[in-house]
Amino acid sequence: MTPMQPVRRDYWMVPVDMIVVDDDTNYTDGDRGDIEALAQAIRHNGVDPIKCSRLEDGTFFLREGFRRMRAVRLINKQSPDTPIERVPVILAERHANETDHAIHQIVENSHREDATPLQKATAYNALITIHGLQQEEIATRTGESLQVIRRHLLLLRAAPPIRKALEKGTIGITAAAEIIRKNKTEDEQHAAFEKALASGGGKATAQVVQSQAKRIRAPYRTTRGHKEVSAALGAIEAVIRDSTYRTDNKFEPAVWRGYLGALKWVLGGPPPWIGTQAEGGSK
Repeated sequence: MTPMQPVRRDYWMVPVDMIVVDDDTNYTDGDRGDIEALAQAIRHNGVDPIKCSRLEDGTFFLREGFRRMRAVRLINKQSPDTPIERVPVILAERHANETDHAIHQIVENSHREDATPLQKATAYNALITIHGLQQEEIATRTGESLQVIRRHLLLLRAAPPIRKALEKGTIGITAAAEIIRKNKTEDEQHAAFEKALASGGGKATAQVVQSQAKRIRAPYRTTRGHKEVSAALGAIEAVIRDSTYRTDNKFEPAVWRGYLGALKWVLGGPPPWIGTQAEGGSK
């Protein structure tokens, strides 16, 4: 193949098969509007320039213009004898990393109002299956919490009724993830969703789902040994120290610290309520 040269600086006429389109991480632009109508306009007026980055292997990674590329693909499928062989490309960056672009596109798309939870989930999953990233790295590079990433990935296991409800907004991400986590089969998920929907007055919320969760009561014991209390103390201290610990409940850290103070008291430390009284917070 003859090496390509730009028509002018950062403006190229690029063969269609040299343009890399990542449909999984670019999940909003391609779904907008009437692609058939756009294809008809392109047949008459030509293709407006798309925006790409140049990869190290010489291919072009699509950044902007997904609807135009979908329309070009449609034209080439419908008219194989007279295809569009090249499209105008404005170069955004040279020799960029494909994974970096995928991350950039996910972050950019996530701020759009029409980005759905399942589209985000599919994009996060593409970063794992296609680009080989770990969940922790996705969280760091997208600026989302690890909890949010895991919650979205759970949605990929959702039963069809829950998927439809997510698209309509009749169930929130947290509530859906909670149902999926606690119910393995589609029938179980469906039943749990219908129950939460009925209890929530037309919307299944996280509070309703959590209130309906089965609680397993531990055997009651009146006393604990020194070794058991010491082990519990170490576990709670580890939770509080762990920099990855996250919670949506603003009261939960205070509860953990309350447990911590009580266990220290059991092991001979000062009563935790003395410090509270001194600060004027005891009732």
